[in-house]
Amino acid sequence: IVDLAHARKLSVQAWINPLRLMSSSDIAKVSSTYKVAEWYQSSTYNGKYVVLYNNYYYLNPAYEEVRQLIIDGAVEICNLYDVDGVHMDDYFYPTTASSFDSAAYNSYTGSLSLANWRRQNLNLLVSGLYSAIKAVDPDILFGISPAGNMSTVYNSQYADVYTWCSTAGYIDYICPQVYFGMKH
Repeated sequence: IVDLAHARKLSVQAWINPLRLMSSSDIAKVSSTYKVAEWYQSSTYNGKYVVLYNNYYYLNPAYEEVRQLIIDGAVEICNLYDVDGVHMDDYFYPTTASSFDSAAYNSYTGSLSLANWRRQNLNLLVSGLYSAIKAVDPDILFGISPAGNMSTVYNSQYADVYTWCSTAGYIDYICPQVYFGMKH
């Protein structure tokens, strides 16, 4: 696909959706050779690194090991395929409930509120992705596609789009999802 697209002067970006994993029935089928399955099968990491919410498992970006797994995956894509960019989808924190990451937040020794701490976790992920992708090739673009409602994104999903757009080292572009259904 990449070769055919480039021959036609088209750009190809890898679209990643790194935090939302899969349904609870599907994650049980993942081979134990994968880190996600290892965490799911572990009484230490299930509920911590992989968290069940509304019948879907999510990676918890509060942990450096989780962020690094995501970053390593993006680097693998960039190393194996001649992509022009990596694009992160809009799945961030799936809930405002403190139970999602209470163990991690309770062990946090800083002074940030839960909301700001979650934003910091995502900022670490986003800046880590940006730096790692640019280390592979500075010409590879990195962008994010948050939902179009800034209040929801910032206050409910904890995506600090304001920082990402105003501070170097986070993203090359933003592509908000501004579709809201046929009634609008």
